[in-house]
Amino acid sequence: YSMHQQVFSHSATQGENRIRIITLDQISASVQMHGAGVVGMAAGHISSFLRLRVDLVAKLLAEEPLQARLLVDRQWLQSRGTSAGGYTWARAADTGRVVQKLRSAGEGTSQLGKIREVVTQIGNAL
Repeated sequence: YSMHQQVFSHSATQGENRIRIITLDQISASVQMHGAGVVGMAAGHISSFLRLRVDLVAKLLAEEPLQARLLVDRQWLQSRGTSAGGYTWARAADTGRVVQKLRSAGEGTSQLGKIREVVTQIGNAL
């Protein structure tokens, strides 16, 4: 979604050489032509899309390499105690570098990149 241009876009998938775009003017014309029932149908499709995306984020976060790193960070945080100041910026940066190197199930993108992409899709749908 581009807030300034009032355009929603859908990125092309692998093997597809076009990008799907719809503007707010087109959505408005559709509601005027077909009535408010279109909004209910769109809301249903969006909610099912969001359900799939949230399930995918949960699946990505549950993958073993990421879980192992998160557990290491949890143990590190617990071993420092409450008086040590909590989770430091340096530790977060180190964890970010480690997670960035993880690859998602045979894909070329990093696991963190895939999670970012899915969270962005969730935000755009909302």
